Amino acid sequence: MTMKRSTLTAMFATFVAAACSVTFAAPPGAQPPGAPPSPDKPKADKPDFPPFEEVMKDYAEVPTSEPPFFALWHNKKTDSLRAVIPGGMIGPKSQFLIASSMAGGPVATGFQLDHFLAYFDRMDKMLVLMRVDPRYVEGSNEVSDVIKRSYGGDEILKTVPIITMKGGDCVIDLDALMKGDFSGIGGWGGGNVNPALSKWVKFKPMPQNVELEVDLALMQRDGGRRNLMHYSISKIPDSAAAYKPRVADPRIGYFMTVRKDWTKPHDSKTLFNRYINRWHLEKRDPSAELSAPKNPIVWYIEKTVPLKYRRWVKEGILEWNKAYQACGFLDAIEVKQQEDYDPSTKDLDPEDVRYNFFRWIVTGRAFAMGPSRDHPLTGQIFDADIVFDDSMARAYVASYQRLSGGDTSWRPFEPVVQEFFRSNPQWLYRSPIEKLLPNVKLQNDPDEEFRNHLMAHMFKRGRPVCECAAGMAYQLEFAGIAMEAKGLGRTDEDFIGQIIKEIVMHEVGHCLGLRHNFKASAWLPMEEIEANTAAGEANVGSVMDYNPAIVAVRGKKQPNFVTRTIGPYDYWAIEYGYRPVGAPYKSEEEMLTKIASRVAEAGLDYGTDEDTMSFISPDPYSNRYDMGRDVMKYAQWQMDLTNNLMSDITEWSVKDGESYSRLRRAFTRILSEKANVTSYVARFVGGQVINRDRKGDPKCRKPIEVVDGAKQREALEFVCKHVFAEDAYLFDPKLLALLGPGRENHWGSDDFDFQVEFNIHDVVAANQYGILMTLMNPFTVNRIHDNQVKFEDDQEVYTLSEHLTRLTNEIWSELNEGDREGTDRKPFINSFRRNLQRNHLEMLMNLILTDPDGTVPADANAIARRCVAKLSDKIGKTLKTAKLDDTTEAHLSDVKKRIDKALEAQYTVGGMRFSDFLFFFQEAAKRQSERPVTVLPE
Repeated sequence: MTMKRSTLTAMFATFVAAACSVTFAAPPGAQPPGAPPSPDKPKADKPDFPPFEEVMKDYAEVPTSEPPFFALWHNKKTDSLRAVIPGGMIGPKSQFLIASSMAGGPVATGFQLDHFLAYFDRMDKMLVLMRVDPRYVEGSNEVSDVIKRSYGGDEILKTVPIITMKGGDCVIDLDALMKGDFSGIGGWGGGNVNPALSKWVKFKPMPQNVELEVDLALMQRDGGRRNLMHYSISKIPDSAAAYKPRVADPRIGYFMTVRKDWTKPHDSKTLFNRYINRWHLEKRDPSAELSAPKNPIVWYIEKTVPLKYRRWVKEGILEWNKAYQACGFLDAIEVKQQEDYDPSTKDLDPEDVRYNFFRWIVTGRAFAMGPSRDHPLTGQIFDADIVFDDSMARAYVASYQRLSGGDTSWRPFEPVVQEFFRSNPQWLYRSPIEKLLPNVKLQNDPDEEFRNHLMAHMFKRGRPVCECAAGMAYQLEFAGIAMEAKGLGRTDEDFIGQIIKEIVMHEVGHCLGLRHNFKASAWLPMEEIEANTAAGEANVGSVMDYNPAIVAVRGKKQPNFVTRTIGPYDYWAIEYGYRPVGAPYKSEEEMLTKIASRVAEAGLDYGTDEDTMSFISPDPYSNRYDMGRDVMKYAQWQMDLTNNLMSDITEWSVKDGESYSRLRRAFTRILSEKANVTSYVARFVGGQVINRDRKGDPKCRKPIEVVDGAKQREALEFVCKHVFAEDAYLFDPKLLALLGPGRENHWGSDDFDFQVEFNIHDVVAANQYGILMTLMNPFTVNRIHDNQVKFEDDQEVYTLSEHLTRLTNEIWSELNEGDREGTDRKPFINSFRRNLQRNHLEMLMNLILTDPDGTVPADANAIARRCVAKLSDKIGKTLKTAKLDDTTEAHLSDVKKRIDKALEAQYTVGGMRFSDFLFFFQEAAKRQSERPVTVLPE
């Protein structure tokens, strides 16, 4: 076997050698070795991309004074924009920030819609823009692989072709990337974005960022409109590497950056890392008790800000230095004024992320906001700008759109509240004009649908929209009315200046990382609020609340209108977020635990947007634009003021030569204020005070404290007296005849009333309905029922039976007065009360209609049925014995017929069968139909 193998090997070697020695004849035309190729031989492989010079011959590079983050080239003729993306900017490790905001348009100018981490990934001849998924912490290879398999990893946003190369840099078409619906707003108005009709407005390459602004063509059902969208693409600052995140605590309200960490031990109490959003502040001298920061937060006041308001803006920004100084920083915030004559500031660009600007804009809407950009992985704030609309300084136009339609005391503002009304339209009030012309509001406000989508988008992002400025404009309108009644001017510089300063303090607070605190106004009793306001001291726990203007009744000395400084909660929050670790604390954890444990101290209560969703939320101290620890005293303060203003409204509200529409506006606003403050009181019924204390905190309170039954009873009595009582709404006919309409009918009018006649019944019914619904909606009913077993021994009990019975007796009190006589001029039951009674009966029927133990407890069904049964008996007796006017008799007869028919309906266990009942009440169940809920600030 071995011999055979050796023989074969030798034979194979001989064959190979012979083959190698053979010379083959060359074919005709062949070139000898080393000769140049034949002219007809194929050339080398074609380049992947055409030459840069050829592709870009019609483009001019956008000039810059410094090397840009990446270069831009623009074709002026075709309005095409291209970007040269450096090779070092491509790949998952080369991340950058993208922020999008509304730069112009009829809705939400200045709103920052989104900001996120992104990177470019190259796939052959394409660049893929990827959005980093910041939710999960990268761990070991094994964990990272599991996370990617489970959650899909980063998101593909957009792919764009590489047009050419400039050395190792990729050239892409920004038209394809951002002239379309990159921001996702196209469908908000019921249409889409047409890239062919969109155009570039601004393109600025800078050293650390590139700012792009595109005029989007939003094509909608009825045509189209333009909307400016701003995109900022920026480098992650070098300081990010040295920044140490600080953990969040639910007792103190900061915006958060949250990530889930699957690498934590299995016995960890949570998998989430929750970090507060804050600036990177370090002491220049760490050993000093008080030191300037290495890098202070510097704000530039743009030169567009009117001269007379600049000092108020500056004071509002610098006010926060008091809190920083209390935790060791001297002059943590600096303010510089941009001036044309100052070479160091005149050319600074507000869009440049290296600078924080306070900007003055003009949109015609009362508006201010403080958007900031933070690191999505750590929460470090990189830059912030405050946008302030000129309308905030115009007391006359600030709130006309709310007033011209007849205001109500509550607004379905939060998306959760909107969803309740969409799912339960029988609980939403609609005026006669809305029923007769269901689309009239959309016709008058074509941007309503777009605005609804915007609010929902912001809520979904966990960044509820700040309506401080819009709401303050509403407060400013009322304060202006009161000042006018006193013979003072609405445009007094001190008055407007105080309002501007408070809004600036509020928006700067957001820029520093703080969330809203809607419980801060419940810090002091009204007596101390009045004294502190007059002295220029804090009258609320925090400027992060929406605080009302304080207006004194004529004859009393007018204090400051709003708080002039930050409150105790603001000091506490800044200490938690920014205090450096040092003696007497050995670790940051020890220091933060000690700071947060002070939660039970006066003035440090915290409740934010998700705690303040109108009647859905249980805590009656968490409100917008309420004031004082005893809300009833504040409500009475405002009641005294409204009564005082209404007593001679015709004398001060309109002057010779002026339109009576001014009287109409003042009258409507005063009525709405009465309902607004009463709605705060109504929330005490069924209320639960929510505390954020942790076990072991000093003076630790219970997480949930039911409002004492006596307090609930007192609140109901207040509401009935001021809003439901027979004499709550009595008007001089001569006054009603003077409520003339605004007739300036043109685009953007600030003085036009669609409904010429002033329907006083509609206005009163709308105000009453909001309060009544607060007392009778399923959320309140459920809380009252559930609270019955939560009262402690030292508390008075308040039951659902007492609530529904007492409310019924108050609203139908005329049935207990059989000795009175009704006439056409003075009916047995007046027309406002008849409307109230119908709405009350309808809500009782809603409770009866509801599936027992479904959305309301079975007890609510039973008690409501008993209430209407007793009501029917009383009505029957009244019809037989009382001297009724014709209208009251017709009203009571109709109500009794409806009640009796409903009580005859059969009830089947396991479901409902109310055929006869539904026949009479189906309209109530369908009253809102498919019409979208109007979104307006509370």
